[in-house]
Amino acid sequence: MPIEDIVLNINLDMVGRNSPDFPESLLALASENGRPQLIDFITEVNGSRVGARLDMRLNEGEDPHSHVQRSDQLAFMQKDIPAILITRGFMGPDYHEASDDPETINYEKVFQAARLTFALAVEAANKEVLFERE
Repeated sequence: MPIEDIVLNINLDMVGRNSPDFPESLLALASENGRPQLIDFITEVNGSRVGARLDMRLNEGEDPHSHVQRSDQLAFMQKDIPAILITRGFMGPDYHEASDDPETINYEKVFQAARLTFALAVEAANKEVLFERE
């Protein structure tokens, strides 16, 4: 696929777990390129189609764990492709540990992340222009 045809990257990372800092919410983080427009896009799509419990606070200031810069969407961002990261937050007692068992999965969170991702992808694919790039 030609890179100029890619309008948005949506990355899911560790959506099935609760985080000590964000116990019941999914984090939705937008890349620096297009952040205000992406935040509006996420908020509008979630509000009108999904209703997932989202926490958007890490878009407002410095992210102490650099979530957006540490995950798989970075390669897209480096090519100036807007990206959305949906996650539970990286830090937690079972992060990269053998104790990360299926019994610890919050299946409702996984369901909400899947619904949100589908809605975002459909909306982005059906827009003539997601947003004007600077």
